[in-house]
Amino acid sequence: MDGSKIDVNITFDENNQIRVLAADKYRETENVKSETIDFLKKIMSFNEMVTTLIDVLETQAAKIEEAKLKAVGSRNKIEGEEDNRRKREQELKTLINEKRLLLER
Repeated sequence: MDGSKIDVNITFDENNQIRVLAADKYRETENVKSETIDFLKKIMSFNEMVTTLIDVLETQAAKIEEAKLKAVGSRNKIEGEEDNRRKREQELKTLINEKRLLLER
């Protein structure tokens, strides 16, 4: 050994347990331990809430995406219907003009 002394206080607590730390230091460490456990519980609770929130937001995002796809599909259908009506109108006008030509002969 190098000849240095280590200052160790060995004491007994109220339950007659051997303690290397002084009683006040032991109480402080127990307080820190208790606060740490409380903090961890709060963090775990927060983590559960965040997980729940993420699940809810993902569900809502899926619903929104589905609604957007339906809206785009409806818009495309309406635009297609407008084109069909214009084509049909043009066909009918052409047919009317042909019939007029036949009547004029």
